[in-house]
This record gives sequence, structure tokens and C-alpha cells, in this order.
Amino acid sequence: MADPKKFRPKVAVEILTEKSSEPADLALKTITLAELVAWCFLDQEGRKKGKPASPNKRRYIRTVAARRTRGIVSAMLFDRHISERGHLNVIRPLLGFIKLTGGLAALTNGRSTKSMLRAIRKTDAQTRYVFEIVRYLVLCQAEPDGTRRATLDNAKKFVAELGPKLGLAPYGLSAISKFWETFAPAAPYIFSFYQEATFSPSSAKDPALVLNWLAAFVNSPDRVSRLLGRAASTLDLLGRSRGQRESDFANVGRHPLNVRPFNQIERAAYDRIVNADPSAPIYEPPYRPRMILPKKRKHVV
Repeated sequence: MADPKKFRPKVAVEILTEKSSEPADLALKTITLAELVAWCFLDQEGRKKGKPASPNKRRYIRTVAARRTRGIVSAMLFDRHISERGHLNVIRPLLGFIKLTGGLAALTNGRSTKSMLRAIRKTDAQTRYVFEIVRYLVLCQAEPDGTRRATLDNAKKFVAELGPKLGLAPYGLSAISKFWETFAPAAPYIFSFYQEATFSPSSAKDPALVLNWLAAFVNSPDRVSRLLGRAASTLDLLGRSRGQRESDFANVGRHPLNVRPFNQIERAAYDRIVNADPSAPIYEPPYRPRMILPKKRKHVV
């Protein structure tokens, strides 16, 4: 059972991989999947970066949007089951869950559902670059000596050059690097979500349709297994990259990634990049947070 007062991706994965298909458990999985999406697409911005001061804390994690999503989706499911005269064995757990998260009154304070969906649509322009960076690393696996060329530095250059041709908003290398730094902890999930044919953040406008998608997704164990298995395989590929959440996928079966050769346009960009820097390191340079100096006090006479 999830802790109503906090969200952790590792616990979300455990809930989603449970075998039960009871209506109450499917409702919990629907809430959990919504939380995971919110954490990936909304909570990464604004999180603290760098290493925590406490040696017992491995990394910072921000869960404001995930917890807000928990309350909203719980209330939407509760309303749907009430209006459809659903089973009491679903309604009662949902009502108890809502009470533990602050009650219905808590829904009046904070971002609205449409506001959060609007934010996800806006973030889509950045997370698609994260997807393409990972896709480059995956495609490199089909190349001779491609593992050595599968560096994040090369991947960023690759998508910076091909971004407009891939239908992405035009951004420079510096902006793309910031996108990666922001969303890196959620990159395996983001890559796997975008591999789903029906996953389209840019068209997420109607809360009821989004809820339908979430509920239909968790009703298919194969889709859930594929989503998390693909994310786990992506984590293996990014294992040496900074900030990856390896413990999330400790007990998740791997799903093969779709490795194919580069097409003609991709090949030309790949050759230009790897030939310009054939000895690039396989890891990122250490992250150095920008130092913020204290403001100078004004002299008052």
C-alpha cells in the first residue's frame, strides 16, 4: 500500500507490477500511474540538484506535482464510481485514501487539473529532447564500435543538429544540455512512455479522457510490464550516467529495446559527430552546481 503522504518512484513501480486485478487494486494502480507521469514531467523542474549534504541521503527528489495528482485522480475516480454506482469495495478505499491525503477540502488549494495538463503539454517540448537523446544511445548499439560512441555529449550534439528534422522545437546545445540535466533522473521512464503509441502529452487536454487512458493502461498487465521493462533496460544503458535511480528497477524484468541502424539522415549526422571527437568519454563530467553568492548589503546612512 502506498504512503498517502509521500510519493516514491520505487514504490510506484512495486504497485504497478503487482499481479492483482481486483477493482480496488486497479484504482490504486491508476492513481499510481498518474503520479508517475506527474513526477516525470512536472516534478523534475525546480528540484534541487547536486549531492545532498547528508551522507545518508543519496539524492534530492521533488514530489509536489505527484502528490497533487494523487489527490485529484483519487477524487475523479471516486466521483466516477459514485456516479456509475460502483462497488463499495472500491468506493470505500478511495474515500479512505482521499481522507488520508487531506480530504476533499484539500482539492480547493493548489493547481487545477487543467493547469497541470497545460504544464505537461508545455514540458513536452523539452522531454522530447530527452527521449531523442536516449534514442541516439539505443541506436548506437547497432553500430560497429557504437558503444564507445554512445556518449551523452555525442547524443546532445546529435539531437541539436537533427532536432528540427525530427519535428522538435529548435534549441541550441546549451538549452538541450539543461533539459537533460533537469530530467535525467526520470529519463528511463520518459523514454519508455514515449515509446507507447497512445502516449501523447501534447494532446492531453480533457481530464476525463486522460483518466480513461490511465485506467485502460493499468488494465493491461502486458502494457504495464512492457513500459517498466523498457524503462529498466534504458536504465541499464544509462547506468553510468549521473543521477539514475537504479533501485527503482531492481526487481523488474528487462524488455528489449528497439535497436535499428541509423537512417540516411541520421547516419550523416552520426558520422560528422563521432569523427569530430572519436575519443569522447563514456561518462558525463561531474556536475558542478552554480555558486550563488550572498547579496551585498546596502550601506544606509
